[in-house]
Amino acid sequence: MGEDAEKRIKRDLWSCNFWKKVSDIGVKHGLGPWVPLCAFENDFSGYRLSEGAQGPLIKELEHRLQNETDMLRTWLQDARGLCEVVLVECTPVASFNIDKYNFQAEFDMTDDQFRFYVCSGLN
Repeated sequence: MGEDAEKRIKRDLWSCNFWKKVSDIGVKHGLGPWVPLCAFENDFSGYRLSEGAQGPLIKELEHRLQNETDMLRTWLQDARGLCEVVLVECTPVASFNIDKYNFQAEFDMTDDQFRFYVCSGLN
């Protein structure tokens, strides 16, 4: 195995360990293993962070999920059904309200509107 391949393996393992910690926090706080992954931006990558940077980020996520008044916790709870349907079940895409979100993305939305967009249309 070449040096480049070894570096990629180490980088990928580093990233997997970060996401495993995030997933474990979700399970611990009743969100399941997949939902807390949505707390990060699409282009976020755990391997770009040093261990010193990952630790505080993990602690902050856990702190926010412990706080019952934190909106991140509320939003993730609201999105749980959609995450589970998308990742676990076989569901027709036409059932998802999230596809309608792009038309409203540039506007502020209420909590009720957010719940509508993360609803799978099946529950």
